[in-house]
Amino acid sequence: MGKYAFVFFLSTDSSAGQFVHMLEVAKGLKERDFIVALVVSNSCHSYASRLNLSRLKKLEDIFDEVIMNEPKHVCPLNKIPTKSIRRIVISTLPLILLLPKMKKLKNVINKADRVVSILGMYYFTPRNLFKRFKDNYKIAMVYDLIPYELKEYGLMSDDQVRSFTRSLLKSLAPSHVVATSTEYTYQQLREILKVKKPRVPLPPPVERPKGIKPLNRDDEYLTLSYLGSLEPKRLYPLLAMLKGLGQISGEKKLILMGCYKQSEIEKVMNTSKKANVEMEVIRCPSDEYAFSIIASSDLFVFPTLSEGFGIPPMQALALNKPVVTSGIRPLTDIYGKCAVYADEPLNPSSWREAILKGLNFELNDECKNLVDKYSREYVIENFLHSLSQHLNLRDLT
Repeated sequence: MGKYAFVFFLSTDSSAGQFVHMLEVAKGLKERDFIVALVVSNSCHSYASRLNLSRLKKLEDIFDEVIMNEPKHVCPLNKIPTKSIRRIVISTLPLILLLPKMKKLKNVINKADRVVSILGMYYFTPRNLFKRFKDNYKIAMVYDLIPYELKEYGLMSDDQVRSFTRSLLKSLAPSHVVATSTEYTYQQLREILKVKKPRVPLPPPVERPKGIKPLNRDDEYLTLSYLGSLEPKRLYPLLAMLKGLGQISGEKKLILMGCYKQSEIEKVMNTSKKANVEMEVIRCPSDEYAFSIIASSDLFVFPTLSEGFGIPPMQALALNKPVVTSGIRPLTDIYGKCAVYADEPLNPSSWREAILKGLNFELNDECKNLVDKYSREYVIENFLHSLSQHLNLRDLT
């Protein structure tokens, strides 16, 4: 069997879910005794950058090499006066800083007979490093085609969708295969962008939360928990959910968990006040604390207009909590009869009905164990098997 090296091209600017997705895949490949290296473009441009960086720091010692530009060279860029110049510098500076460090990969790569590179984020810097990198096989990871879906809600402009499309096509061009979390995303790629490259399945590995103890709580409240971002695809249906929750009699409380901007929190607080819903915000909680909150709540809610996969509902089910989420694909494909759906994510009444139904929803063993289908070992096994078939790499598995 030849020795393989996997090189990941990532950015801390990606969403927390996407970054963890790639870290877990890299960890799974390392557990299979492959050589694994990460090339990370690091900046402070995203609200999730700090959280992503902290997660990387906890794991970087297990990988064969981690190459990353120093954040102190990039973070002060917010002092640049104009947005247009700032955007150019934020894109190009990490690339300039990382290029000299790419030589460090040679010592790692030279130990392998074959090299597979995976583009985990198609921002400017990772995309250009991915394109230049000398390897045997290239894989472009496509999490979702959310901009096309948000355009239907008026949350993305034509210019934004065109910009996304250009970046995505440039990422796909040098790749041999495309990886997606779901068959649904691959169908969209084929229908919207006419992509003909073969697909390898690569859903996010999700581990069952262990050793989680529910926290003490005030039983006078109907308590709902939410874990995730407040980007537009989540914010607007969450506001509708709050209004629907407000239509239910009795004391209600929503515990909001994630890394948020103050402006995002203010919008949610204003709506919760009008809906007469008690609000608690926990910023950037540890995974363990977030799971304890979920385990202590009556329901886990996951309002969204568009998703690539949706990890938190899977974790909530493993914690024996009913899930109420939006009735959209691919969520309905993934969760099937294991969740309650609000079929109209922007309609408060749809959320009211779904929440009431969720309170009486009984989870069976199949739902509680759904997470096991996405264990790291199982995901990596399927990924390698599919990759070996499409690229004729019989010695990969």
